[in-house]
Amino acid sequence: MQYIKTDWILAGAFAHPAYLNEDDFKRVKRQYLEPLLMSCAGKSQFSDWVFACSTYTHLALTEVDHTFPVESRRRAEDILVEQKAKYYIQVFSGVEHGFALRGDMSVPIQMDNIKGLQQHGRCDLQLLPSSEMPVACPFDLASSRTNTSKDDVRSSSSQQPAETELRLTSCPKPLLAAIIHSDEVKRWTAEISRAAGRESLFNPTTRLLSEISERVFEYLQVDEDKDRLHLPNKPIVFLDHHTHTLTHYPIDTSNVLEERNVPPPDIIGVVSGDHGYRIAEDGTYEGVPYHRVETLVDVKDLNRRDRGKSDAIRSADRVQDARPDRPGFYCLSIDSEHFQVIFTSPLGAHASEHKPWTDTESLCAFVYSLYDPLEGHVLYDRTLTAVEPPAEPLGKPTWTIKTSRRTYRGASIIFVGGPHGKRTTVFRVKEKHRPGATIIKDSFLFNDFCFVEAKLNKCYIHRDGFVPGVVRVADAEDVKNGEDAIEIKMPEMRARRKHRIVLPDFGYDLTLAKSANDLLMTIYDALEVHRTLARDRGVLHRDMSMFNILMYPTMYTCVTGWPYMKNPPPLIDDVLNGEIRSLEERKARCLIIDFDNAATLNQETTDAQLRPRIVSPSPFNSTTCISHAHGRAPPDTLLAMQLVDQFIMRDSIGASRTRCQN
Repeated sequence: MQYIKTDWILAGAFAHPAYLNEDDFKRVKRQYLEPLLMSCAGKSQFSDWVFACSTYTHLALTEVDHTFPVESRRRAEDILVEQKAKYYIQVFSGVEHGFALRGDMSVPIQMDNIKGLQQHGRCDLQLLPSSEMPVACPFDLASSRTNTSKDDVRSSSSQQPAETELRLTSCPKPLLAAIIHSDEVKRWTAEISRAAGRESLFNPTTRLLSEISERVFEYLQVDEDKDRLHLPNKPIVFLDHHTHTLTHYPIDTSNVLEERNVPPPDIIGVVSGDHGYRIAEDGTYEGVPYHRVETLVDVKDLNRRDRGKSDAIRSADRVQDARPDRPGFYCLSIDSEHFQVIFTSPLGAHASEHKPWTDTESLCAFVYSLYDPLEGHVLYDRTLTAVEPPAEPLGKPTWTIKTSRRTYRGASIIFVGGPHGKRTTVFRVKEKHRPGATIIKDSFLFNDFCFVEAKLNKCYIHRDGFVPGVVRVADAEDVKNGEDAIEIKMPEMRARRKHRIVLPDFGYDLTLAKSANDLLMTIYDALEVHRTLARDRGVLHRDMSMFNILMYPTMYTCVTGWPYMKNPPPLIDDVLNGEIRSLEERKARCLIIDFDNAATLNQETTDAQLRPRIVSPSPFNSTTCISHAHGRAPPDTLLAMQLVDQFIMRDSIGASRTRCQN
């Protein structure tokens, strides 16, 4: 997009536009630019014609893309229309950002789309059996949005719900009959049906849902198997919150346009606290924090019903960002004639059909499922607890995290990944007895991938001693509620299990480099360590980007079972000092993280197995994104950063080619 803005470009094409803002499209030179083509993952009936038109600028997008969501795509089109620029948008349906490189060939729609790309010469990915597919990457520690990184501009995904039928827990017949015949329920249902517009829906909806919730809560008090229920001390009540935003989102997104444009939920369901919630002058509630929200309702006028589902999903995504203790989340989209139940989880967003307000049974099933969810719809992770400041009720929480070995207190969220898929959350725990911090990473993985990173770290990378400059995994386990693993299940979909790893080492994003010299010395060590891993440990990282390299590392010394490797590589400080330091003193200036995409190199390793994931996206796009979003790194550092990924790319490809040739 930088070059398209110039006068000397006549046409252009690019796939998967990520982290673009309105200015990128407003500056398109329409008098010079031939048709602008945006291609978005999903098959197009015009694809044959598109590839024949070399004068089109081609933007390739996925239908499900947290880096360029539906709202951004539509706004981009509006701007191009205003600019009178010629363009073409191609969307590949049913797949997520990155499917052409990391597609799961066991999923038919992904395989069909990749085959379609291959036929047009736009993807060289070799089809692999699902058993040979690379391990997918759930984690970019350096991409913490508390630092400057590419994921600072991750927008909340407006993913379209999957077409899988949504099932709920049926309300018991005696309770359902009592609710249906309730005068209050009849009254508020009738008032909703008579509502003239959106503004007149808030009060009757909150009253109706709260009435049903109180009856369900009271009914479940005598349930003999309360351990399987989510049964708080008080019932869930529904509050009109449409004129205010929720508070204490864990990550700073003030520089992210798409994040700022996420509409606040109109109605929220919360459990009453000891201090209650504030009522504003307009009669709505204000000051409710994200971590108190149990469910939400998006309210639309009839002529905007088509936006209700996507807006509800976007709002739910943000709540789940702020509530890592919520694997699954129920919400509603409503208008004066219908309501729609939505369930969001790492497996995606699934919606019911539009139900008329006369369908009290379905509405009761929604509320009942908030307390007694269907099997596979896990709503709570009981190993995580939000702790508000003692002197500040409803204040920004820290998190208490229980593992099988110990309890971590005072954890803060430093990174949240995409809401659907692995949905990684990264916590930082600062402890008084040790420098730096402990990093805890939670991700939802397919069952056969859960312990891959930990095994690779201990059995390959550090098996004969600690490799300087490489993160260590101190602990790894499946997260459980009691004896039951937290596993999200949906019909005809592969289940995802919540997995947790503990990392004792800590570092900082490259964009926080204090000088260009610091940055370049870090990159020198990163390249040496990367070559050492490929040559001496038989491990190729395959995701060596500037976001998976940290600097100014703090290595925790009290990790048992990790002596130093015998022959670590000479690092930059050895070169500059003119002598090799001792093993104990030979510390690296880098910390390489995120080995979820790594591959082991052996005689059976083929080039096809290495090809699906070698390097991360373009360094130019990454660096431009950082400088636009933050501008916090020194100017000389930003200039140096434009060269960093080129070196890494060359080193990654060179290492893999050399290994395969040998």
